[in-house]
Amino acid sequence: MTCYYSLMKTCSQDQCGRKHYAKGFCGRHYQRHLAGKPMEPAPLINKGQDCSIEDCVSEAAYTGLCQKHYRRHQRYGDTSTVRDTAGANNGRWKDAPGYNAAHLRMGKASDHRCVTCGDPAEEWSYDYADTDELTCPRRGLRYSLKREHYSTRCKPCHRLYDAQVRGGRVWAECCR
Repeated sequence: MTCYYSLMKTCSQDQCGRKHYAKGFCGRHYQRHLAGKPMEPAPLINKGQDCSIEDCVSEAAYTGLCQKHYRRHQRYGDTSTVRDTAGANNGRWKDAPGYNAAHLRMGKASDHRCVTCGDPAEEWSYDYADTDELTCPRRGLRYSLKREHYSTRCKPCHRLYDAQVRGGRVWAECCR
């Protein structure tokens, strides 16, 4: 049974104010105590104020910093360090990605129009003209890593285009 007094207790660390968890500490400070780490004061919450970093328009959450800049400070020791994880700097990057990854690298098709009918595009369509063409071993689908071999199409136009190219027929206008 929890007594009323234990619900009112707060962390014994200066400027923390969080609810008591164990041995006089909140959950965060208790974990630091167990790990033998120094007890730093918990960050102050600054709701409603702007981030103190120049040109940042986000609302401050921790010690005058927005969440993004606070996390950077925690991870790297300063707020300006940005870890570049795009492209080849990403640990999971593959030089020869699979079919789905190659299409994802093209970006959002929905930001474009269908090259055939002009409706909003839904998918990237491969033109089957790349000399360095790859084939998906699982599904047998052909694809390319080069963006210039892709166009955006709506689903009906994409299905018709693929069916005609695979069947050896010449492309005709989309019949919807």
